[in-house]
Amino acid sequence: MISTIFLFFNGIIITVNENFSIYNAFAILNEKILYVGSEKQIRNLIDKNYKNLKVKRIDLKGKTVVPGFIDSHMHPIISVYFKTQLQLTDVKSFSELNNAFKREISSKSEDFWILGLDFLEERFTDPTERQFPRRNDLDEISTTHPIIVLRHDGHSCCTNSRGLEILNINKNSVSEFVLESGRIETDDNGEPTGVFTENATSILLDQVPTPNFENFIEAGIAFSHEMASLGITSIGAVIQTSEEGPSGSLGSLEFPIIQILIKESALFQDYVLYLITDKPKKLLRYTKTMEKLDKDTNQFVVGGIKRFLDGVIGARTAYLSEPFSDGPPKNYGFLVSNKNALLDQFTLAYKMGYDLICHAIGDKAIQELVKMYKSIKENVKYSEKLPIMRIEHASILTESLLREIKENNIFIASQPAFIESEHFWLKSRLGEDRCNLTYPFKSIFDSGIMLAGASDAPVENPDVLNAIGVAIHRFGFVPEEKLSVEEALRMFTINAATALGQELNKGSIEIGKYADFVILDENILKIAPKDIKKIKVLETYRRGKKIYPINTTGA
Repeated sequence: MISTIFLFFNGIIITVNENFSIYNAFAILNEKILYVGSEKQIRNLIDKNYKNLKVKRIDLKGKTVVPGFIDSHMHPIISVYFKTQLQLTDVKSFSELNNAFKREISSKSEDFWILGLDFLEERFTDPTERQFPRRNDLDEISTTHPIIVLRHDGHSCCTNSRGLEILNINKNSVSEFVLESGRIETDDNGEPTGVFTENATSILLDQVPTPNFENFIEAGIAFSHEMASLGITSIGAVIQTSEEGPSGSLGSLEFPIIQILIKESALFQDYVLYLITDKPKKLLRYTKTMEKLDKDTNQFVVGGIKRFLDGVIGARTAYLSEPFSDGPPKNYGFLVSNKNALLDQFTLAYKMGYDLICHAIGDKAIQELVKMYKSIKENVKYSEKLPIMRIEHASILTESLLREIKENNIFIASQPAFIESEHFWLKSRLGEDRCNLTYPFKSIFDSGIMLAGASDAPVENPDVLNAIGVAIHRFGFVPEEKLSVEEALRMFTINAATALGQELNKGSIEIGKYADFVILDENILKIAPKDIKKIKVLETYRRGKKIYPINTTGA
């Protein structure tokens, strides 16, 4: 087979290399970047070193090229699953909530569990309605069909009286369901309100029927197309394993489902998997399974283990050093994992060479996690490259925490889109002083900490350009923590690649790296921050192959 060199010229090539160099041309051969520079310089190099190869020239017509976007933390299988369920994203009143469910109920038999996703009470138009629903609210929709409303952040959900009845959860039995890492809310009389938080949400969500694999394959392809249309070429994928959920639940099926999607060629991006498991020894088995599917392409690799330490700010379950400013008094949130057990799991995984990533949002939870990571580093010695330690989300950070995170070379993967969803109620939850410590992106950069961009999709919209814009303008929330365009772009390119342990192969447009790049219709360096979200992705390439729009003719 005769190889062809593809020469892209007459563009604005933002390399995101160490010097943030900008050129007007680059060439690719097979899967990788061959040259970057001026068109004339590249033509001379090709004529000198590859004169026997065919060259196809692509005129960029002044368009901007950036490295392929990398989302360092999302939940792809749950995102695929969401495409098969009722969406509550646009619901802005209890009346609209009722109507959405009643339309869904009309086509379902009684006792069929109906799940509504991405509900956020703060979206309601009427401020007096801005409260998470209880069972009585959902009883107005139906008393014959079990209903579940899952909050936007995925850390709390609610069911109606029929759902509680089917599960036999009532005043007399609710104590049997109390979990160390989750709660079933009760009223002053001890009656369950229908609200479940943190790990207790699985009691409800495990009841929802799982779509058949044909539906998943169709939704998987649609998901891959969507990611490509957003310029995403690599994904840090959080995947739950079978031991973390009851047999037949979605959680127990996530790993089998991604295997099927890989076999059916439904996934177009590169994946680094972070497996939710409390049995680190099984990582070896999962790694061997992925190696067989991957067939030495390095498209699907197991990166490490994922665990949780606390909840979220919205549900008042993040673990704080001082109590929440609103809601029940003296509520500090709580840990959702046993610290000693978690330390043992992480230590074993680290000894095996796997990266560690852990959800920690509240400042107290982050403090506990840093202590764990520091202890592991002191007690487990490596002569080669150290496995990566990451804090996922890291929402509230004090100066002392920033120093310790930097001193221990811990990375952070954070979500600018959280600011978009939360900025208008964070002050009431945390108070003004703690708001100044919340999502402090500029302080993280200035501290020299590796900050990677992510969406946590489907919790947030995976639109990278929107997230970059939010990291810059922040909707005016603590403006001192705004990033520059260069910093925000690094979050979702070279920094995210580094957080995935793949900075040698991707994250910038440099010689020898994979030809992962995105062509934009506007220069991201010249446009107003609030308008960055309006930039259109014209084309997306992964390893030199166009994945958006679908390629039919060549590079």
